[in-house]
Amino acid sequence: MFGKKKAADGRDVGPSAQRSNGDRGNVTISMNEVHKLAGAAAIRQGYPADARDNIANRVVWLERRQLPGLPALILTLQRFGHLPMPDRLGTKRGDGSFVYGCPIVAGTILMDQLASLLEPDPRGIKMINGPSAAVLLLPKIAQYAGPRGLIVRLNWIVDGSTRAQSFVDGFRVVTFGEPLALLNCHQVGFVVHSDEEPPDMRAGTRDETSLPKDVLAQLERWAVQ
Repeated sequence: MFGKKKAADGRDVGPSAQRSNGDRGNVTISMNEVHKLAGAAAIRQGYPADARDNIANRVVWLERRQLPGLPALILTLQRFGHLPMPDRLGTKRGDGSFVYGCPIVAGTILMDQLASLLEPDPRGIKMINGPSAAVLLLPKIAQYAGPRGLIVRLNWIVDGSTRAQSFVDGFRVVTFGEPLALLNCHQVGFVVHSDEEPPDMRAGTRDETSLPKDVLAQLERWAVQ
């Protein structure tokens, strides 16, 4: 049903090894296939070809830790894939504040701002507005935190209320609260966690993931458009 397909650059992008999950309508694919599909779909939706591995690695990083990397990518491509690249970063509000849009672009931009965002502030936790599907920021935060020996806490804020918190170092992550907040939050708060290490922080151990067949089919269509 889902044979191998070719992206525009000739790479195989269709899953080569899948298992049906009984009658649930899901398919299990390897992280290698997640990487191929995510990268191919992203560049076919207008992201630069040299960002292929960066984007795919973010999705795999999340999926290996049982976080919604593929759902976040799908939301991102649906919301921003039709826009010119300059318009994907975000928009400025009437009050002058900036709202990040695409989490792929935002994650890259924020790498240069994390030192400032993580400085202690007596007024409280520092926050950004947006981005959409903000869980895609987590791998970039881990990339920053790991070499510095930090544990960073992120508050996922919906309608002014913290609905979930994630703690991340270079390889491990744990999340408490409402899982959907990582996809639909309106703001993200950043702070260096200096207390006792949170329980159950885990590195990536999952070698495959499952997703609905129709979702897989959508990714494949994007990858070969």
